Amino acid sequence: MNNQTCLLSLSNGCPPVSADHQGAPSFRPSLRSGVSRCFHLARKPAAAAALALLLALAPGASATELLVNRSFDQYGADWIVAAPATNDFFFATAGEANLHANGYLGTILWQDLNLSNVGGASGTASIALTKYSGPPGNTIAVYLEYLVTSGVTNRLLLLNPANSAVLFPPDSTVFSTNFTLPADAQSLVRLAVDKTYFGEFHAQEFSLDVTPVGGPPELGLSIVVPSEGETNTAPFLLRAGVTNLTATVSSLKFYANDALVGEGRLDPHGEWFFADGSRLSVMGGGGYESADYSEPNPGDMFFMHGTFTSQTNFSGGFQYNPSGGGMGGGAVSIVYSLDAAGLLTAAITGDAPLGVRTLSNGTNVGDTINYGFFWADATAGIYAITARAVYNSGSSATSAPVNITVEGPVPRPTLQIRQTSPTTIELSWPDDGNVYAVRSQTSLGVGSWNPVEGTVGLIGGRFVQTLSATNQTSFFRLLKLF
Repeated sequence: MNNQTCLLSLSNGCPPVSADHQGAPSFRPSLRSGVSRCFHLARKPAAAAALALLLALAPGASATELLVNRSFDQYGADWIVAAPATNDFFFATAGEANLHANGYLGTILWQDLNLSNVGGASGTASIALTKYSGPPGNTIAVYLEYLVTSGVTNRLLLLNPANSAVLFPPDSTVFSTNFTLPADAQSLVRLAVDKTYFGEFHAQEFSLDVTPVGGPPELGLSIVVPSEGETNTAPFLLRAGVTNLTATVSSLKFYANDALVGEGRLDPHGEWFFADGSRLSVMGGGGYESADYSEPNPGDMFFMHGTFTSQTNFSGGFQYNPSGGGMGGGAVSIVYSLDAAGLLTAAITGDAPLGVRTLSNGTNVGDTINYGFFWADATAGIYAITARAVYNSGSSATSAPVNITVEGPVPRPTLQIRQTSPTTIELSWPDDGNVYAVRSQTSLGVGSWNPVEGTVGLIGGRFVQTLSATNQTSFFRLLKLF
């Protein structure tokens, strides 16, 4: 028998919404609960209709919340429908919002805002509309609602274009205006789209961008991973989140006790939407990581859990819920990459039925852009971790410190292999409370690691699996599932 072995061990949205032309709704929930608003500057597609708002706050003013909202395909959950009285949107094709609301006059859609210190703020607004039908008059109106010092909520009419000026499909017409909020405006309450007359109009995108006149607002920067008081053993991930998505970061570096650790790179953690309708939520931190993958509707859901072996390489196991019912699972690995524009590619390799698939050009639809650094050479000690970011403008910001403890290396479980007879070999690994699976392949080149068949028993604190010996060269790895 010529049996060679390789001993490896591993240790530790905004839902798309759609409906047909008549308004029959369908709703696919986000992969992660608790996400009520998305804040990402999405690339603007060729739109049949679009609205863009830009507010510039007076010098010295500050925004308590950054609002950027465009594509209905990716940000539909941000909006509330007033008519008809449902929680779903009414859409035509290609993600366009159908503003028809047959027989209804008044507010059709709105988005709640929470923006303070806006007294005297000036800005510009624009909207591009496509008309499907419309009598003479002015049907679509866009308002900003704001709270004044007396506690009264007032409305500022931004746009109310004449129906006769709106083109029919496939064309659209852009309207724009400048506006100034009253000096006694205390905060913005909501952005409202009203139907003030009859007719059918479609819109694809709405947005509200807020930037103080004196320059970009303070960078929302914080250490996401590790958490305060956490204990880690190298290697482990440092991750910082930027929540001001209009601020362009030229560099972000991590420090431990004010000494440079390394430069952060764009990190795959977040909520991602892909052009084919699939979604990927990359979550977790510390010793537990997960990724929830949803195939295009009505597809299967895959729930993956494991660890990052580098900033971009994930390994672990998965469970899945087939759309036709039942459950299954197996091993999975993912290699993430992000391009200069922040678009995500996830190369997934897993047991059937997940198999090999590549998700390309994913757009971050969450409220945070993450930067990470995999700290591989951290030595034992107590550290105050900070992140320092620099704008393209040259201004900078530093996060609040997070205090952690780094311990010395912990022995990792090792797969042991021995020949027990001329025709059998024995694989064994420790019972340390984790769940492992053994995988094998006959070449370390391109190819998948296959499950090792055979009964597993527990003997003297170790799991033992017996296999038939062959003359074929084999390589084995111990994979931690969870």
